[in-house]
Amino acid sequence: MARILCIEDSQEFQIYLSSILKEHTLTFVSNGNDALRATENGRDHFDLVLLDVSLPDGNGIKILPRLKETFSHRFVPIVILSSDNDIITKVAAFGVGADDYLHKPPDPSELRARIDARLRTAQSLTVEKSTLEYSDIVIDLDKMTVEILLKNERREIVDLT
Repeated sequence: MARILCIEDSQEFQIYLSSILKEHTLTFVSNGNDALRATENGRDHFDLVLLDVSLPDGNGIKILPRLKETFSHRFVPIVILSSDNDIITKVAAFGVGADDYLHKPPDPSELRARIDARLRTAQSLTVEKSTLEYSDIVIDLDKMTVEILLKNERREIVDLT
């Protein structure tokens, strides 16, 4: 079960999503400002975002980069749901960070399948260990340190400011 933030102003479509995604916990907001408030300071933990393009306070694609920034500490997929099937809108959405784009109303089985796929991807990208290694460089995410592995198996700490 995932926690999904649904940014959708249509109550009818909110009911539609609730009936399709019963196994998940859905949090609904009806505009971009409420969405940003719901995600600020990590107050709520969401695993995925469903974002409508047409919102009462503007174009949903315009808040997409700010949502991505809010979730910069981990991968949270953002799926666009829009009645606009224009290729320019789709390209713009992907250009600013959308992870998927579905035309409204999506087929229930396709919507579930795409959400499940995005959640699997997000789960696989979650960093479980606190160190990353590349060649002779070791980065400790918890300690916020970088070390260089030397030839004699010693480690030299890189001074970071």
